[in-house]
Order: sequence, then C-alpha cells, then structure tokens
Amino acid sequence: MKKRIVILATLVGAVAMLTACGSDKYVTKLGAYKGVEVTVEPKEEVTEEKIQSYIDQALQAKAVYEEADREVQDGDQVNIDYVGKIDGEAFDGGSSSDGGYDLTIGSHALIEGFEEGLLGAKKGDTLDLNLTFPATYSKEELAGKDVVFTVTVNTIKEAVLPELNDEYVAGLKLENVATVDEYREYVKNMLQEQSDYTFNQNVQNAAFDVVYKESEVSGVDEDMVDEYYNQALSQADQYASYYGTDRETFVTQSLGMTLEDFEASAKERAEESAKQELVVNAIAKKEKIKIKKSDITDFAKENMSYYGYDSEDALIQSMGEDQIEKYLRFDKVFKLIGENAQVTEQAGAQEAATEEAATEENTTEEAATEAATETTTEAATEQTATEETTTENTTEAE
Repeated sequence: MKKRIVILATLVGAVAMLTACGSDKYVTKLGAYKGVEVTVEPKEEVTEEKIQSYIDQALQAKAVYEEADREVQDGDQVNIDYVGKIDGEAFDGGSSSDGGYDLTIGSHALIEGFEEGLLGAKKGDTLDLNLTFPATYSKEELAGKDVVFTVTVNTIKEAVLPELNDEYVAGLKLENVATVDEYREYVKNMLQEQSDYTFNQNVQNAAFDVVYKESEVSGVDEDMVDEYYNQALSQADQYASYYGTDRETFVTQSLGMTLEDFEASAKERAEESAKQELVVNAIAKKEKIKIKKSDITDFAKENMSYYGYDSEDALIQSMGEDQIEKYLRFDKVFKLIGENAQVTEQAGAQEAATEEAATEENTTEEAATEAATETTTEAATEQTATEETTTENTTEAE
C-alpha cells in the first residue's frame, strides 16, 4: 500500500470538488468493471541472481572510499580540477570551483565521454578531453558544440565494501533478521512482495483502462478540471524552480514546446484526468464504497513513519483529509476492478501496450506533457514520482 500512496503527491493541495456521492451525473454509461479481460506481463520471478544483485547494491551503498595508489577504474571516486574551452576560450560554468569536483566514475553525471576519458589516469595527471555537448543540451548556446576539457586528477579513491556477515546483518537492525541466511530470506520475501505489487498494479491499471474506454462521460465539472490543470502548472513551476529558471524557459528547453502549447495540452490532460475520476467515483457509488473516518486514521497510522511524520494528526493535516479520502477511494475501486479481472499473462504484453499508447499520443509534445501532467492512474503517477527523484549537477560539464 505504501507504494501506491505516491498518487497523493499529485493530490496534495487540491480541493476535493466532488465526492463519491452524487459525482457521477456526467457518466452516461459506465463500462462493465467486473470480469474485465486483460493481458499483462507475467509476474517477475525472484531468482537467486536477483537476490544477490540486491544484496550487492546494498553493500555498495555502504561502501567507504579510501585513497588508492593506482590508475582510475570504473566505480572509483575522483577529485578533479577542470577547465572547459570552446574555440580556445573558457566559458561560463565550464570550470570547476575551488576544492575541485568530486566525481564517481560510471555515474554518468557529466556529458558523454568525460568519465570514460579519465579511465587509466593517475593521481597528478593532466589530460585534455575532446568532447561534444549533446545536440539536445539544455543551453542552446552550448548544444552540439565541440569542447575541450583540461582535467587534472587530484585524488583517486576506491570503494571498500563491508563484508557480508552476521555482524553486518545485525547492524541493519531489521526485525527478526540476525544472520546472513535470514537476511537473504528477508530480501527474497521483499523482492517477491515487490513483484506481486507490480503485477497487481499492471492488472489494475490495464483493467481500469478498459473500463474507462467503455464508459461514456458527457461532461465534466470545470472546477475539477481547473484543479488538475493547476496541479500541472504548479508541477512545471516546481521543476523550473529546481533548475533555477521560470516556467516558460523550462517548458521551452526541457519539453521542447511553447508555453502556449504546453498549457493547451495540460488543459486536455486535466479534462481527461477529471473524466477518469468521475468514472472512479461512479463505480464507488454503485458499489457503495464509503471511506470512514477510521479508514483515514488507519492510513495515517500506517504511513506516518514512512513519510517522516511524528503523529497521525501531523500527516493528516499536511496531506489533507479530503485528499487521503480521495486516494483511498481510488485504491478501493482499482483493487475491486483488479481482483475481479480475467487475467492472461503474456510476455511482451507491456511493450505492446506501451507502443499502442505511444501511437495514440501521436506527437512528441503530448508525450512530453504527459510526464508533467498527472493522470489519475497510478502508473502515470509513479512514473512522475520517479522522475522527480532525478538530480542534476550544477556544472556545465553535465
């Protein structure tokens, strides 16, 4: 359930204009939502290789970097000084600051070829990297330009991983997990839960998509559309602020479209999201799905620690009781549809569905806008949540 609550990220701050009661007046035809036939990817198998891969990544995350007297290798952490020049002239933002720049080789933090060019270098070496900025680089004055970075390697540090033993496992402080064998079983169960969750979400999203397409919505409450539309604009502003720019500049450089086109597409998406919510509400009303005060309290109790709140009341106050109620209604409806679906597992089904969706989108602009405008299905919401975790370094070598 915790993973599914990422939908709240797009609901926080919005006013619940409609409730499950009386909100389906625009739904003139409700598609059959029980026994929906869907084809999805098979449930992912949890293999020993995947268990070991997870453990290896966990060990890597706790690595300690120690200075190494050797050549730079993949995975090393290096401190470098560099100066970038175009046509022999240094440019703003193209040089490291005092204290050098810490770079993990293989992180792909900088433009293509930069990190690869340092492989084999030794401490104290200075070398020239002849590179090219990507044609789609965010700053138009640098996009596609040839650049020479003169780089000096100050330090080389290698990752020293902790040893996987009972002492390491005890330090993780996992409940009822004290030995390596118990830790492996814990990881196996966790990965299986993730696999089950992903499979169930695929079923629910695919089934709702069928229900929605077979439903007819004659209109939509404009206040509801405005809420979704304002969420899209607010999210664009948040991205713009992160990159230190304004909405129009962000939309133009990152999405490759004019502000007018973005806002028009966002409006279309908002209307679609509102219609989807109306269908969800219509199902909730027909099934007499009610969200009680205790449901909201239970939700807060279960998730307050996960979201870093000290109390149930703090979480409810921050997220909004109406928005938690809305999420829980969506959750119950999607589970109802998924649990009653007739499911066929077929390899490649997800790829085919993705290609079909891309064809329906028809334009790059619409596809780009979809990443910035939330739909009420959790698949789109989770994608956006993932995108929001992306970070960018501040230098022009990126």
